[in-house]
Amino acid sequence: MLLWDVEARIQEAAAFRRRRAQKLHLAESYEWTDDTHMTIKLHDNIVTHAGDPVKADDVLWSIQWASESAEYSRHTTNIDFENTKVIDDLTLEIVIFEPNVFFLNDLDRIQITAKKTFDESPDNLISVANGPGPYKMVSHTQGVEGVLE
Repeated sequence: MLLWDVEARIQEAAAFRRRRAQKLHLAESYEWTDDTHMTIKLHDNIVTHAGDPVKADDVLWSIQWASESAEYSRHTTNIDFENTKVIDDLTLEIVIFEPNVFFLNDLDRIQITAKKTFDESPDNLISVANGPGPYKMVSHTQGVEGVLE
């Protein structure tokens, strides 16, 4: 019974990983070069709503920022930051401490933005959403409404 349960979990995780591979947004592609090294290639035309380009160093900065955040740090505990590196403007190699089929799910939870956009916001993007997503928040009233375009 236990062996069947483990096999079922492995199959579920593999199916989850295949489904996630079909939903890339910022990344043009990614590849696991081994069980603990993932190379991510970004699209070359990603910008924040402020018009700032999002490059590999911004992605790494966003992940590092998340590692210090009470809300997002749990999604970064498996990342080996000492060995994770930017290869070029559009390529990032993320190293994890141990294989984890749910790592893409963790990575997907982290909000990515350009460091320049974050640094130039008056309150670290707390009151104004400004990321690379398809919708731009043009106004909001806390607890009442948010208007997107």
